[in-house]
Amino acid sequence: MVYPLPKIALCYIFYEADEDFPASVTCLYSGNADCFMPVDGLADVGEYTSRKILALIEAE
Repeated sequence: MVYPLPKIALCYIFYEADEDFPASVTCLYSGNADCFMPVDGLADVGEYTSRKILALIEAE
């Protein structure tokens, strides 16, 4: 779980690849996130947070 904004939590669930499915990630928002920001803003928060996580992984 990460908190890109004080009252908005994002939960990332990572799935490893296996013989049937490729690796994937699911990003879940806290249930009350739409009370603090419009949906299009939440989409931007998820995108920028995901990009930052990918950049940190690639930097290793």
